[in-house]
This record gives sequence, C-alpha cells and structure tokens, in this order.
Amino acid sequence: MKNINANDIAKVILNGKVIIMFYGIGCMNCKIMQPIIDKVELHFPSVTFYRINVDLYPHLLQTYKITSLPTIIPFRNGQNLSPIIGVKSLNILEKLIDQSLNYA
Repeated sequence: MKNINANDIAKVILNGKVIIMFYGIGCMNCKIMQPIIDKVELHFPSVTFYRINVDLYPHLLQTYKITSLPTIIPFRNGQNLSPIIGVKSLNILEKLIDQSLNYA
C-alpha cells in the first residue's frame, strides 16, 4: 500500500480500480485495519491500493464525506463507489471490495 497526498488523489483515481484508505495516526481502528487491508491487497493484484493520513489533510473529510475512521473508498475509473467504514474482517473486506469494484 502506497502513501498518497491530497494533491495526487484526483490523478490516481482515474487509473482503473483504486482503493484509498483514509486514516488518522491516533486512530486505533485504523491500526487494527492496516494489517487486514495489507492482506486484502494481495488478493487484488489488478487494484492499486493507497492510504492517506487525514490528520495532514483534514479538508478531505468534508470532500469525501468521511464521518468515521478508517474509511476505505473504492474508485473505478474516477467514480467514487460505496465507502467501507470501520473495522471489517478479512473475508468481509474482500467481499465488499469485490462487490464494489466488479458489480457497482
């Protein structure tokens, strides 16, 4: 999973299937989700995974309507799909990402 900054989001989401995890440094649920999403990333080789620290870019909370962390937003060809909010198990997260990117 690559770190990204706010200036690059608009550019990277246009490139096919992309997952962005919005997190905060002090967010305990974000720390729980990090190893889970790292495992999920291995199951989706055609998807590019990024993460962004909203502590550094608080305006993103409003831009992407983020009310809770972590929030994982799938994008397909620039389209913002259904966000995945909070802690999810490996199996559930894989299923939600697959549904979002392949059937939405």
